[in-house]
Amino acid sequence: MSATNLLSATITSTDGNNNVPINRGLGNPSYVGVFGGFAQQSTSGLAGVDTPLPFPAGVVAILQLYIKNLAAPSGATLTVKWTPQGGALATVQVLQPGSMIIFWQVASAGTAGVTSVTVNGSANNTPFEVFVGA
Repeated sequence: MSATNLLSATITSTDGNNNVPINRGLGNPSYVGVFGGFAQQSTSGLAGVDTPLPFPAGVVAILQLYIKNLAAPSGATLTVKWTPQGGALATVQVLQPGSMIIFWQVASAGTAGVTSVTVNGSANNTPFEVFVGA
């Protein structure tokens, strides 16, 4: 199986005078790999319990990841943890409602990517969306 995973993103900043001093396209990085998958789901179980994100069969490390906390404003936070290749599981970020995290490797070097990802919500069944690519 083959998949081409492409990130299209632009960073824009507008000042108080409606000038746009920053308008930076990120160059549409892509990676030809074996998998790209997207889902909207909720954390399993009770608040504070890690929910592991499954990888496809045969995939040892993912190279692209996007996670967005879909909780309502003033709602639950979503803690993202991952294990980099050759490293240890660590908390990467606590996402407030509406916040997201992205990493996008474009090469499959032996130490690229992460070998596990977990999320846990500060409330039961915290909603989130996720893309994983390899």
